[in-house]
Order: sequence, then C-alpha cells, then structure tokens
Amino acid sequence: MKKIVISQFAAVLSLSSMVIGTPVALAEDTQCRRTLGNVLIDGNLIVPDGASCSLDGTTIRGDVTVKSRATLIVNGANISGSIQSEGANKIDINSDTRTGNNVLLRRGVEVTIDGATITGDLQLESNTGEIRVASNTIIGNLQAKSNKDGGGIIISSNQIGNNLQCQDNDPSPTGGNNTAKQKEGQCENL
Repeated sequence: MKKIVISQFAAVLSLSSMVIGTPVALAEDTQCRRTLGNVLIDGNLIVPDGASCSLDGTTIRGDVTVKSRATLIVNGANISGSIQSEGANKIDINSDTRTGNNVLLRRGVEVTIDGATITGDLQLESNTGEIRVASNTIIGNLQAKSNKDGGGIIISSNQIGNNLQCQDNDPSPTGGNNTAKQKEGQCENL
C-alpha cells in the first residue's frame, strides 16, 4: 500500500510541475559534432575524439572539454566554466567570447585565441603547431610551456591581470605590446 501511495504522490508532483510551469532542469553532458548557434546548453559540452564543433553565440553553463584529434571553433560564445583540451587538432577562440574560468590547452596542434576574455588563467603546454594569442583580456596568468616546432608562438597585444610566463618553448615566443604585472622567462620582453 505504501508503494502505491508514494508512486501516486510522485506522479501528482511531476504532473503539477508541468501544469504550474516549474521547469525541471536535468544537467547532462552534451556532445557536439556540428555547429551550435544562439542556444543555451545547461551543463558541460564535450567535443568527442575526431569530431568538429563550432559555437556561434552559444551560451554554456558548464565546462567545455575537447578530446583528442577534435576541432573547436568558438565565435561570440559565453562559457561559464573552463575550456580544456588534451591532444586537440585545432582550437580557435575568437572575439566576443568569454570564459568564466581557465583555458587549458595541452598536447594539441593549432591554437588561435583572438579577442576573447578569459576570467581565469590561459595555459598552453606541449603543443606542436602554430600558436597565436592576440588582443585578449586575461584576468589571471598567461603561461606557455614546452611548446615545440610548428609555426612558433605569437603573443601580442594582450591585457594580462597577473603574470606572463614562458619557458622551454622552441622556438621562443615572439610578439609584443602585452601588459602584465610581471613578465618572466622567454616572454620578459614581450
């Protein structure tokens, strides 16, 4: 008898939330393999291995994770969490994009970040392709470490709230006109 009463109560509660209009939010990971426009993703976004995802004015209430050999292109998106990649083929974050946390890009190939606002740190580590970081506002630190080969690293015209740190990159980063509390290592003259 108790089971029947409890299940009837759950059904009534569920039905009443639909009638009253109270939204029921279920945050799940969303996989992206295409272009997403001006939509809201309430949760994390994952770009699977080898997939390509474009965010064009998209709002994400969570983190973005880019898997190996995948491509992420971001134009004017608002991401409340972080962007992380391990082994991505291409990451392209363009103007009017805002992240609510860190951007951590490791062991990838091509990286372009141009005109974005990053509320946390930007970390570029052990990437092997061309890296271009220009005209961004980075509230935390910008760190480039152990990036090799490719077309080199260009770091120019960024406003960095804390430190600009570069070490063990080959070739050494180029660029200039960056503002930071402190510039260290290979980036001390940028």
